[in-house]
Amino acid sequence: MPDDPGSVAYAWITFCEALGELGSQLAEDETFPNDSDVDRVDGVRHLSRLVALGLQWEVEMADGDFPAFLRHDDDLTPWGGPNPDNTYLRARVRGDRSYRVVGERGTCSDFIISLHEGDMQQGRYGVYGEVRADELHYDAEGRFELIISAQRDATTGATTGATTGAAPDWLQSHPKMTNVTVRQYFADWSSEKPAALRIERVGAEGDAPPPLLGAEIERRLRRAQSWIGDSLIEWKNYARARRDGIGGLNTFARPGPAPGGSARLMYGGGFIDLRALTDGDALLFDLAEPDADYWSITLYNNEWMEHIDPAHHLTSLNHTQVTPDADGHVRIVIARDDPATPNWLSTAGRARVWLNDRYLGVDERPQRTITPVALGDLWDHLPAGTPRVSPEARRAVIAERAAALAARWRH
Repeated sequence: MPDDPGSVAYAWITFCEALGELGSQLAEDETFPNDSDVDRVDGVRHLSRLVALGLQWEVEMADGDFPAFLRHDDDLTPWGGPNPDNTYLRARVRGDRSYRVVGERGTCSDFIISLHEGDMQQGRYGVYGEVRADELHYDAEGRFELIISAQRDATTGATTGATTGAAPDWLQSHPKMTNVTVRQYFADWSSEKPAALRIERVGAEGDAPPPLLGAEIERRLRRAQSWIGDSLIEWKNYARARRDGIGGLNTFARPGPAPGGSARLMYGGGFIDLRALTDGDALLFDLAEPDADYWSITLYNNEWMEHIDPAHHLTSLNHTQVTPDADGHVRIVIARDDPATPNWLSTAGRARVWLNDRYLGVDERPQRTITPVALGDLWDHLPAGTPRVSPEARRAVIAERAAALAARWRH
């Protein structure tokens, strides 16, 4: 085995040893006890997903002179509480370079292109500019071009990368920016199509990156090691602090603005343990349907801030996917077993989950109650005439979800 600290092989060995130490931390961590095989596997699987994404982001996509968009926070790489109604892209950039983003609008509800300093789990919170889909200009075929640079220069659109033939839109860069992030929003999963996007450095059209040499691969592996470790530790600690801050299990925070965020973007939620409910084995989430541009409810695994297989389980619902009652309320049942009600959030066999409800474009706090109920008595708590959903109809809904996410995350 190579023992020369200056060898490339040694750099890989050091990286693998660090991963082994993270695995040991998972095995020894008893401050948030997991007492089921599903919970224990979640931790190991989360680490493996971070490794896969960390190596892609910090090794393969680390050159800001030759950027490309990397999809993340899909079914293979969830981290940091992703929204299954979103598709996330990111590209490595440098603050002293200029970039061109070109694409086609698609039919997604919205997308936001933003300039970031780094990731929250590494203590980098800077967001230095953003532009929404409806702020861009499109040609007759729905194509756009966006220049990211320190100064506006109308000539940068008339080069190899231009597609629209019109003057490009512009977003001012920042010396500290390290990545361009794109969040695409999907309300109607079955009909909305993603935007098609690519990024390139202005002036590098047709160039090729230099060979990757030993010193650089060592640097990238060290960065990957830090990103993976910081992500595992910080998001786990964040989840625990969030749980404790709202009063423990089966206690739910009222929706409200996030610190430093927009007053019209609100989040609520809490950590559920169905076994600890004293008045039943399920929860009834009763929401007076808000005047919002968008709202959704998502279930995450209890500790790792991953959405739970939204393709094969009903672990998320948004405002287009629910059936309101005649009184203007939406009643959602959170349970392990199918209650045959129109609005069911499945815990996918878990006793413990984390519920997060989010609301965009609201002027006041949404009004909702979350009440323990016994599944055997559930229909006594629902309006007369609430329809029953057959197993066949439920399977059809889930099959449609799986097809929609495959189209969005597999193409």
